[in-house]
Amino acid sequence: QTTTTVHTNSSIRAGSLSMYALGDSLTAGDRDETDRQGYTSRLLTKVNTIRAGSQMHDIGVSGVDSSTLVSDQLPQAISAHPDIVTVLIGSNDMWQDGWNENDTSAGTIAAYRENMNTILSRLHNAGIKVYVGLVDDQSLRPVAQGDGMGLNNAQRARMSRIASAFNQIIREKAPQYGA
Repeated sequence: QTTTTVHTNSSIRAGSLSMYALGDSLTAGDRDETDRQGYTSRLLTKVNTIRAGSQMHDIGVSGVDSSTLVSDQLPQAISAHPDIVTVLIGSNDMWQDGWNENDTSAGTIAAYRENMNTILSRLHNAGIKVYVGLVDDQSLRPVAQGDGMGLNNAQRARMSRIASAFNQIIREKAPQYGA
């Protein structure tokens, strides 16, 4: 039997909230057919119905992987010390591995595990409440199925395994840091 220790941050203060969104194009809203602003604008609209005056600082950037999030976005969010940070990252880690002819998934998964631990632990240690999203299986997207990206069946299968592994890492690490 495995025991998981849950560390919780203090409760979120009353009033308006300062929120930061970290991630890649899914956070930035690239190709968002709803409002071209990603999930963050819809989240802010909902939060403002119960916490008027709340603000969302979306620093997601298309093409960012988990390593770049650690080096570029994470320090920016921590220095701003918002009430809440959302994290949605992993798509580009998957694509970078998927395009490789050789299977490098073990290294990709290990690096993602280390990066997620760094992201969650640093935010937690800074006293910031974190919400982390599971990744979607990019191999199921139309762009991965067609000829446009040039992925073969083996590469798509590997990408699917990586998505499952990333989600397992998130499910394992998030409770450790109250995310």
